[in-house]
Amino acid sequence: MSLAPRLEGRQDHRDRRRPRLPRPDNGAYGRAPRHAATFGRSLPIEEEIPGHSFRLVYLEGKLIDAIRRDPPALVGDGKRTIRQLMDAETAERLRDTGSFRSLIPLSPDLERTLSLEVQRLTPPSVAARGQRIVVKSVINQNGRSENHPVRARVHPSLERLGSRLVASMGVRLAGLDVITANIGVPLEEGGGVIHEVNAPPRLHYHALVSDPAKAAPVGERVLDRVLLGSPRRDRG
Repeated sequence: MSLAPRLEGRQDHRDRRRPRLPRPDNGAYGRAPRHAATFGRSLPIEEEIPGHSFRLVYLEGKLIDAIRRDPPALVGDGKRTIRQLMDAETAERLRDTGSFRSLIPLSPDLERTLSLEVQRLTPPSVAARGQRIVVKSVINQNGRSENHPVRARVHPSLERLGSRLVASMGVRLAGLDVITANIGVPLEEGGGVIHEVNAPPRLHYHALVSDPAKAAPVGERVLDRVLLGSPRRDRG
């Protein structure tokens, strides 16, 4: 469910300061009309909000975790092309059965091409050693190193706002996608928005985090509530 402001495709919004992006009605994202149109004939226009992408998970109205989800990025070695770096990362993800870098491979799609164009790069480009390349602007295919626990930094007013929202929708388990420059200030002050409410949300983002020691036991808490009917008691 998208909560972002929508504009009719025919509306003239050249006087608006923030860019708009086309999006298919079926929920699939695109970054250009020619790409978005392949997913559906109806293309609402959504405002692009600057800032970081955060996922806040609520269980029966209580915030149990918050993650900052950065877009997938690679680091150049001065030898391999970006295409080769992506292929190597995908191979590692498929081969990794221990720590699990990610559950999703990096796909060579139009989103990759457009994201690289912004950085004046192409898939055959060879990135300098140590150069960080954002290979996609959307976060769906990011990995463990791009997910950062931020539960302790969520501003109390935002936490309460999310709680009221999911309660009003009657949703027991929900993931709120928040876009804001600073999760530690009120939403309006940070120029942010609650972009989507996901019910139920994917929970792997909360297990695959950059610092496993800071990962919240989200899955255990949900299972305890479902199977035992009581919240999980953290063990020392």
